[in-house]
This record gives sequence, C-alpha cells and structure tokens, in this order.
Amino acid sequence: MGTMGFLASADGSDANETIVKVLNNEYKLEKRLMLESEITSESDTPKTYNAVNDVCITRGVFTKITSYSIFVNDEYVATFRADGIIISTPTGSTAYNLSAGGPVLKPDISCMVITPICAHSLHSRSIVVSADDVIRVEASFGSNGDIIMSMDGQTSVILNNGDSIKIRKSEHSVNIIKTNKMGFYDILRRKLISKGE
Repeated sequence: MGTMGFLASADGSDANETIVKVLNNEYKLEKRLMLESEITSESDTPKTYNAVNDVCITRGVFTKITSYSIFVNDEYVATFRADGIIISTPTGSTAYNLSAGGPVLKPDISCMVITPICAHSLHSRSIVVSADDVIRVEASFGSNGDIIMSMDGQTSVILNNGDSIKIRKSEHSVNIIKTNKMGFYDILRRKLISKGE
C-alpha cells in the first residue's frame, strides 16, 4: 500500500530474522483503527467500503475545482474549494495526508483527520475529529466532470451528483505485527525526519 515502509517491522536486510521471530511467536500485535465509507444514492442501495489508511474524495481529470462541504455529526464545519478531501486514520496520517500538509498522528490515538488537497485558500487547514464522530461530505460539481472516491488508493468509485458520503470508524480493525522494540518516534525520525536533514 506504500513505498516508505512505515508499517514494516523489518527491511530486507533482517527479513530472515523477522520470519524466525514470527514463527517463534516473538512478536506483538498492534490493533489499528479502520474507516468505513458509505455512499447513499437516490437511485441505489447504500454501498460500504473499508480502508486502513484513508478515504479520498477527489475531482476527475477534466473536472474543475470543486467545493466540498464537511459536516461532523450533522453539524456544519466548513466548505473547502479544493482538488479533493482526504479522511485519514492515524495509521494513514503518514501517507497521502502527510503529503497534503496534514499532521502526523500517533497510531494509538482514536481519531480521524480531514485534510483538503490543494485548497484554493490561504487558511485551509486539517481538522482532527474523534473516531466516534461521523463525517459527512457533500461535493458540488457540474455535469461536465467526475468526482471519485478511493479507498487506500486501491478501490475507486465514481460518485453521482447528490450522493451522500459518510465516513466513520469501521467495525473492523487491522492487526499490525511488530517484531522489534522500535517505537513510533524512532520510526518517524528514521523514515521521515532524518531523510529531510
């Protein structure tokens, strides 16, 4: 799902040692939050999708800049004119969210982060909400273009005008195998911070 290896407990040089540790049950499991996205259309039954890292709602290639209205628990929060919106888990905060200027979140924090992509504004910033909240996104776009929702950059769905998009914490979770004692901030420094020095 990525190239940085942020979730990896080992690199190629110690892969054999890591396999032995797993076979000997010398590891621990980290339970990570997942997202569930639900699309409700006027002409169809609701469809749901799960994601480990993020749900991205973006304009198509030939679609002009789009307005995305954000609601949390049905309370209006903000409208972003942007290329798209990323809703990320803490696990996914070091992926597309980070590239779009969003914050890095420690994976054991129970929250979600909403980050606009290339917002047409000088003051558009990420918003961190509780994992127990329900996020609703309304995208306004014309007839000559597409809005696409993608989950972890793997599964993509073309949205129709008037579709309701809700993102919440999934009932499912993902277990990450950890075979070393390297902490989150050690990994952060090695994978991200030191590369920029």
